Amino acid sequence: MNFFRKDSFMWKAVPIIAACLGIVLTGCSANHDDEVLGDTTNLPAAFIGTKPSLNFFPALEARLTNKQSAVTDSTRIVVVHSTHISALSNTDKENIKKVFDRGGAVVVIEPIKNELDTLVAHLEHHHVGHHGEVAENRHFADIYAFNNKDEHYILHDIHPDTSGGTSESKPGTIKVVDDDTNETETVTLPDTLNDEDYGAIIDPLIKWLNENAANNSKKAVRATTLEDVTQIFESWSVTQSFPVTVSGELAHVALSKADTLTKGGSIQVVTQVYPLHAFDDQTAKGDYYVMHQEVTIPNGSWYNGKWTNKHGGVHVRLCGFFMKNFNINNTLTASGKTITVLDPNPQTTVGETSYTSGIEWNLTASVTGGQDQGQPKAEATIGGGVSVSNSKTRNIQDIEVHNTGDGKAAAWQLVFNNLTSYNSNISINEPSAPARSTQMFYTDWIWRVENVSDTATDQFTMTVNLSGTTWGSAKMYSSSADYGTKSFTPGIGAQTLQILRPNRVPTGALVLTNDSTGYISGITITRKSGDAGKASYSASESVPPKGTITLWLPSGTNTYEVQVKVGNATYTSKNTTISVNRAEKKNIYYGGGSPDF
Repeated sequence: MNFFRKDSFMWKAVPIIAACLGIVLTGCSANHDDEVLGDTTNLPAAFIGTKPSLNFFPALEARLTNKQSAVTDSTRIVVVHSTHISALSNTDKENIKKVFDRGGAVVVIEPIKNELDTLVAHLEHHHVGHHGEVAENRHFADIYAFNNKDEHYILHDIHPDTSGGTSESKPGTIKVVDDDTNETETVTLPDTLNDEDYGAIIDPLIKWLNENAANNSKKAVRATTLEDVTQIFESWSVTQSFPVTVSGELAHVALSKADTLTKGGSIQVVTQVYPLHAFDDQTAKGDYYVMHQEVTIPNGSWYNGKWTNKHGGVHVRLCGFFMKNFNINNTLTASGKTITVLDPNPQTTVGETSYTSGIEWNLTASVTGGQDQGQPKAEATIGGGVSVSNSKTRNIQDIEVHNTGDGKAAAWQLVFNNLTSYNSNISINEPSAPARSTQMFYTDWIWRVENVSDTATDQFTMTVNLSGTTWGSAKMYSSSADYGTKSFTPGIGAQTLQILRPNRVPTGALVLTNDSTGYISGITITRKSGDAGKASYSASESVPPKGTITLWLPSGTNTYEVQVKVGNATYTSKNTTISVNRAEKKNIYYGGGSPDF
């Protein structure tokens, strides 16, 4: 059966689709030149392989208004025909994977199940939805679009297909299916579809791309199986101060002393990290570092305002220093490892009054995390995967945000607009408030480091570089003819820091239930066997009767000594064998009728 399908996690698209199909039913006609485009997307889109000769393809292509000749670091949509997948070069495959990894959309034309499965395997993706029970050697839809958040859109065959392929010249029907209500509407299509008809059918896909191919997509990830990184693991943070002195000549009247200014301040960068590790037997194995940065730029420290200096009969009107642009570039040094930046935010924002920081990301894998500081410490192991969902809209004014990262570095530039100008009252107009007052800037991204094994002790170095940050000044004497500005780019040294490696030890949860009649505390479990020697795992909380507490132990079978404080007395068990699998929860009991120790 051929039908249009809207998946349950999408918005309520049926009324929109029905309205679009209503246009088809009324027989509204237009030739290609007269077609009025419905929905369009300005997200950068690239085509890989030969563009197909399909009647609906021009409508899709016309609605991708920011087409690129090749995949770049800004590409958010990549389009490929299924028959080209098996012939893709390694470069093409990696380019598709880069778009996919950073949250963009992959659009497959006439997807064939076995070809799509090949592509998905290369993307290291765990799920492809709704291609159903179809033959391996024929396509199951006209368009299949998906991203790395398990969101997908299927446009099934526009016309009946009795020959194993699409026949676009025969009359047929489309069924609009609402997955939430299971209601369907069958629409009979005219014998021949024109460009506007195809466009009406393509428009809902474009809406989907605008929502789900942009980095700031707020679609819910599969929260039923994924654990929130920020709730499970500990983060660590480092504050770095970058002292900056801006000094120089603003103006110089002949035969007079130059007008100079020196001002100093300090830019503060706070970096917060959640280190994670996906185990060796996982498809997405390696380290992941969930990064959040808060930058404080005290522009008022360098701003001296407006003032006038006199040199004999010459009045020099001055203004400075004000911020012109701010640059921050974060790199990670991991010798011999493949580093990729995932979901860097904010994206480039020009002509807007807000930007979106934060991350909407998930990793379906068996994962552990927390900080390995060289101390025996077991952190949680999550079997189903983890997620981060903390997007936030932040207001800006007279500032452009440019995402300048290259796929390995997380980098941004702030460009300050509406700076000084000449005033006909023989004065200088002050720069916009952001250029002369304290600004906060928030960034988020994930560094993936591949080829890091469970037994690795690697610890990586991060470099924060503010080079290229520029301040400005303005001067004038008596008219617009002698108004002018200068730029000052002081040297700002880069700073490095060691990122604490994640705990890479697979663990299981030991859930201890207090079956006694009183409180217990001071719970310490000391390992007596294995390579860890006398590593101990403890909890400081008091546990009431019938209460529980969870401690994470290295997976496997080991001998432990359990110590519990009861009132003022301390009880120490004999050696106890405890066996726990990775990500398993194991229950043990203290006190009661059947204690484990």
